[in-house]
This record gives sequence, structure tokens and C-alpha cells, in this order.
Amino acid sequence: MATSYYKKQETYTLKTKTADILISAESGNGEGGSYVIFKGQKLLGANETINAGTADSCDGKIIKIIATIQDKLPQTNWTNLTVTITENGVKTSYDYAEELPADLDTACYIIKITMQK
Repeated sequence: MATSYYKKQETYTLKTKTADILISAESGNGEGGSYVIFKGQKLLGANETINAGTADSCDGKIIKIIATIQDKLPQTNWTNLTVTITENGVKTSYDYAEELPADLDTACYIIKITMQK
């Protein structure tokens, strides 16, 4: 039962100045999992939709999502993670999928999203 690390980077273009930026993550394929969200070095929350602040307060910041998912299904070793950013009611999703080497392994996704205008 090994852990595999998957590092991903994205850039999100802010669309407003004053709208709140909501961020959530969801793992799929029946595994479940948990995640934490940081804005810079500040922990914003875990395992729930968080409010990262207004678009202006997020400009130039890095949002980091760290998610762990343990493979539970013997039929497949695939894991996936969807990160959703909602700004002014508009959702932007980032989808990730990785196949683990063996049953019951753990995936650790480390997602860095640069927020910019």
C-alpha cells in the first residue's frame, strides 16, 4: 500500500472585483477522500466549500488544494478529483484522474492554482 503524489498547476483568471470566490473539491470513483484548502500559507478549510474572499483579495495569490484518496475498489485503480471554483455564480472545474500502481494504494493530489486578473 504505497502513496503516489500528483502535482498539478493551473491558472484561474478572475472575472470580477467584488464577487466572492468559492472553492470545493470532490473525489469520485467510489473511493471518497479528504482535502484541505490554503490561500498562500493560510488554511481556509477542509472537506467543505470554502470562501476564499473577494476576487480582488485573491488576485496574485496561490490557492493550494491537497487531497488524499485511497483506492477501495478492486475493479479499478483509478482515482479522480474535481476542483470547482465558483465566482459570481459561474463555475469553473478542473478535473484530474490518475491510475494507482496497485489496489489499496493512496493518491495524494497537490493542486496549485494561481489566481490572476
